[in-house]
Amino acid sequence: MKTPFSVLLACGICLPVAAWLPKNLAGQNPGVSIAPHPPASSFAPGGGGIPITSLPFVIDQCGTYFLASCLTGPAGSDGIVIDADFVTLDLNGLTLFGSPGSLNGIQVGFNSTLRSCSSSLNDQHGFFISAGCLIVDCNSFSNGLGGIRALDGNSIRRCLAYANSGAGLYLENRNNAVEGNQAIGNSNANFFLADSNNLLRQNCSFGASISYSIAPGNHNAAILNQPGAAFLSDQPWANFED
Repeated sequence: MKTPFSVLLACGICLPVAAWLPKNLAGQNPGVSIAPHPPASSFAPGGGGIPITSLPFVIDQCGTYFLASCLTGPAGSDGIVIDADFVTLDLNGLTLFGSPGSLNGIQVGFNSTLRSCSSSLNDQHGFFISAGCLIVDCNSFSNGLGGIRALDGNSIRRCLAYANSGAGLYLENRNNAVEGNQAIGNSNANFFLADSNNLLRQNCSFGASISYSIAPGNHNAAILNQPGAAFLSDQPWANFED
């Protein structure tokens, strides 16, 4: 079922064109052209940071890191591993691709921030997040085990999980806040909360056999099902499903 653009706006999510066209990004649809990116130097967040120019890449010192261009990771490894605290990874919308046999696209340890990262075609998860991290404006599409997998005490906001095998957003443990995200057509639940004491509000689910799989003891707002043209509710924190 196609999702009306008006519904997407109602969910408070603005998506780049690239998030809707994984085949184009992967080079499988040459009939549709995408404008080239600006020079790599223009992508340095705030004019500074450390460029990532090849994969796999392990970050073992705090700092700000960015991609110089879209990159493809090799088989048998994660694409980017953050193995230090207080790291900011800002890909400015550029995509990290996996290849057959690759592991997770981006694996994050503790107390770090991911912004505007896109991860696709990995054999495992697009993002594997440990604890105490902020994940904002990130896209995960067409990954083998799931879109975004988070353990404990993370904040995930305004992210997209699209057409992943497994769950779109999978919260394995507790104390995560999942706010204003969108999940579309993931083969398991779009949103899967396996443990308790997580917050789930203002999210949108489309095109999945299971929209929300929520274990007891979580703090989830009401779920509105197919409200139609009368998209009105007195519950501003409500989640939506088609």
